[in-house]
Amino acid sequence: TTLRLGAGWQASQRLMVGGEVEADIAGEDRERAALGVDYQWRERQRLYARAERQTGLSSLYGVTTAGRRADTFVFGVDSTVLRDTQLFNEYRLRDAIAGRDVQAANGLRTLWELREGLRLSTAFEHVN
Repeated sequence: TTLRLGAGWQASQRLMVGGEVEADIAGEDRERAALGVDYQWRERQRLYARAERQTGLSSLYGVTTAGRRADTFVFGVDSTVLRDTQLFNEYRLRDAIAGRDVQAANGLRTLWELREGLRLSTAFEHVN
């Protein structure tokens, strides 16, 4: 059980900056902090980057650890091909200073509106 707090700031019409923190409220030592930036490069394309430090929690980008700290950095580009559907190409680095894990991912993300206020997210990706 965790509590998450996030905030975003639209620095310009094309640039968005945001961050969030998450902590376990059940007494375990699990926490996460993240900072990100999105830049609307073209009408249907955006560039993005996200840095995250977490202990014992799963990341949105599939990098997990069991009871140890992990630093991750993700950067990429996505293109909107249909409403709520994006093709993406991104690079994921985990503890990159030590050179432990680098991934290149290509795929498709889609949001499905099941009913007002309820959405389902699906993704298909190929990771190298």
